[in-house]
Amino acid sequence: MTNDTTSPDNRPRNRRSLLGKGAAVLLATGALIGAGAGVASAAEDPRPRQEYFSEVIKPFDSISIPSMQCSSGWLEDVDHSPGRIVPRGVAVSEPGSVGVTISKTEYGTSTVDDTWPLIGFDSAGGRATATNWNPFASAEVKIELHCTNDWDKAAKKTFLPGFTP
Repeated sequence: MTNDTTSPDNRPRNRRSLLGKGAAVLLATGALIGAGAGVASAAEDPRPRQEYFSEVIKPFDSISIPSMQCSSGWLEDVDHSPGRIVPRGVAVSEPGSVGVTISKTEYGTSTVDDTWPLIGFDSAGGRATATNWNPFASAEVKIELHCTNDWDKAAKKTFLPGFTP
């Protein structure tokens, strides 16, 4: 975030105006806290979080998609990429010539009833790949994780008791 008092490398240009704005922010923050407004932590925030990966693939070339996990929470229990072999909560955007397969899901900590939440995917051993089938043009593929902190909206899988994924 830049403003008129900082240079591109975030050093103050005008010390006096920077200090004046800082004091105003402190006063405003104190007024909010005094009025009873609290600051919510990331763990309390139920809004979806998104993680991204994007790469341009040359014509008739394949890439390995790196392993990805939600930075907090779990993958949403929504099919964002119908017709593709990808975990729930994973969205694939591309121009129509790229095939994407993600076959190894990563799970979070199990609950008492052997329900395991999905948190991302593993690319080891070629388990997450994208291929540009267009022989003439490069194509950009974008992988997006839709994450949530709401357990009721999280993608989960139930395994046999005693089985660990």
